[in-house]
Amino acid sequence: MQGRKPIPTAVKELRGNPGHRPLDDREPQPKVGEPPMPSGLSRYAKQAWKRMVPHPSRHGSAHCR
Repeated sequence: MQGRKPIPTAVKELRGNPGHRPLDDREPQPKVGEPPMPSGLSRYAKQAWKRMVPHPSRHGSAHCR
C-alpha cells in the first residue's frame, strides 16, 4: 500500500475530525485482556507465560493475534 497510513477513528474523534469526512464505524477493534495460554507448553514455558503475559494487560494494552 502506498501513501500515508490511515489514522485510526479514535484519533480522528479525539482531534475533532477537522476534515468533516464520515468516520469509519466498521474499523476493526483490538481485543483487550490476556490472550489464552497455548496448549502444549512445557512446565518452564508455562511459568514464563504466567510471569510475562499479565504485564501488558495491567496497562490496558491490547494483545495481538
